Amino acid sequence: MNRYSSYQSYKESGIEWIGQLPNHWRVGKLKHLGTLKGGAGFPINLQGQSDLEVGFYKVGDLAKSLDGKYLSDTSNTLNREDAIALGATIFPERTIVWAKIGGALFLNRRRFVKSPCCIDNNMTGFVVDESKVSSEYAYHLTSAIDFAYYAKPGAVPSLSEGEQSSIPVAIPPCSESHEIAKKLNYEITRIDTLINKKTIFIELLKEKRQCLIIDSATKGRNTNVPLKNSGIEWVGTIPAHWEVKPFFALLSELNRKNIGLIETNILSLSYGRIVRKSDNRNMGLVPESYETYQIVEPGDVVFRFTDLQNDKRSLRSAEVIEKGIITSAYMAIRPHSIQSTYFAWLMRSYDLCKVFYGLGGGIRQSLKFEDVKRLPIVVPPVSEQIEISKFIERQLNLIDTLIEKTQRSIDLLKERRIAFITAAVTGKIDVNNKQESIS
Repeated sequence: MNRYSSYQSYKESGIEWIGQLPNHWRVGKLKHLGTLKGGAGFPINLQGQSDLEVGFYKVGDLAKSLDGKYLSDTSNTLNREDAIALGATIFPERTIVWAKIGGALFLNRRRFVKSPCCIDNNMTGFVVDESKVSSEYAYHLTSAIDFAYYAKPGAVPSLSEGEQSSIPVAIPPCSESHEIAKKLNYEITRIDTLINKKTIFIELLKEKRQCLIIDSATKGRNTNVPLKNSGIEWVGTIPAHWEVKPFFALLSELNRKNIGLIETNILSLSYGRIVRKSDNRNMGLVPESYETYQIVEPGDVVFRFTDLQNDKRSLRSAEVIEKGIITSAYMAIRPHSIQSTYFAWLMRSYDLCKVFYGLGGGIRQSLKFEDVKRLPIVVPPVSEQIEISKFIERQLNLIDTLIEKTQRSIDLLKERRIAFITAAVTGKIDVNNKQESIS
């Protein structure tokens, strides 16, 4: 953005979010640039039909289109006759659509439609008058407006098309709007390309992270030792001097009830870590008494073996690092013949290999100690267990630091993207007057 200079002269707009604008621009309202109109309800009897001529978008489709300018194809369609009977507007291609209700992320998501379509009554369609400004410019302009700021507060913030129509905007000459949109598209493509590369890099780092845990926990650090078949489908070969033992031979199930409320430090399993949890009775479900919770101590390992059928993404085990209480819905064990930290990493590798999901029973696909007590566990010598644990933790610290730095750079690029668009559509920079290159 630094390579673009400002315009030669400015005037006050009188609008807070716009501030000063170039002398030859004017202040107007969104309705001065085109027509805004809401949608209609979708007929239930046509739900799921995808072979009719007019697409019908629901407000939820905005959430499915997370990237790019256009709404994804919809599975709901109807005939033009049905649309007319419904009283629904058939919006032309390149109509800009957004939500009228929802949180800030929903209200501030803009998308073009690719072809003539209808939208539901929780959405607004903005048909741009190309004689006023280009539709590309209008797309960037609406993207810079914080609709959530103008929304009516409530459990679900909302903003009618009439209220949207009256939002003040800065309007350049039509020919200039085309040039601004062209430069914006060029710069945003550059930024988005860089964001995409960094996002892919993070995904590769996450894959590397998982492979590191699985390979280290099940193969060890020394790649030059003789191997043998472990007899475990998801493990394969292991060092020949390692053992394989059943789950129950290495640990004991715990059931230390918090009778008398001995402990008050509430813990929870979150994203593969045991974390402290506040006793906030205004948020979520809490027990009548924490006496039903179980006491856990450092070195214990906790498993969440519930809802296996419906949740195949959660990390379901972690080592306890501080004394506290945790729900009795979780299974807590105490390793006695295997090092706790190594065992926790090994269980994480089993989890990443989706071992537990095929073991569950019952409607909610849950597991109890009886269901896993014969689960085969690879057991290296204790010295190797400690070495493997330390290696995994060192390497994960390096990977996580790199992920965090890369994510911060993505966040900065996204902020820069928003700032650049806002500066361009409010006239703070003259995108046709370039000064110097950005590295």
